[in-house]
Amino acid sequence: MILAGLSVITGLFGSNDDSKSPRGLACPKCKIFHPLQNININEDSSIYMYGENCFRTREEDGLNIYPFICFKCNQITEYAADPVNQSGHAVCGFEYFKSKKVSKKDINNALEYAKLNNHELIVNKLKMIKVNS
Repeated sequence: MILAGLSVITGLFGSNDDSKSPRGLACPKCKIFHPLQNININEDSSIYMYGENCFRTREEDGLNIYPFICFKCNQITEYAADPVNQSGHAVCGFEYFKSKKVSKKDINNALEYAKLNNHELIVNKLKMIKVNS
């Protein structure tokens, strides 16, 4: 009974606020955090955010889910912006979904976005990734 009461109190008055955390992305596998500022043009960044050309929308809440590529582990991770942690699963303003090994299709989507936005440094990094068929 006591634990149930504490659970109700925590649910009513507790906070799931992540707003004071720094805003940035981290690869779930590598755990390397990158602040959002200049993430796509910083040559030291191991993450490339792309996806305006290939995002998907979660039907139940309309959340736009985008991919990013990690150059350290060659994984694609899906993420969505959740700055106030409405889902209860956000970390530093983002909710993370599935990760997978990069495919040729992923590389092509990222290359298309990088070329469109004149991210020449990223184009070179993407071309260096070895992909198993």
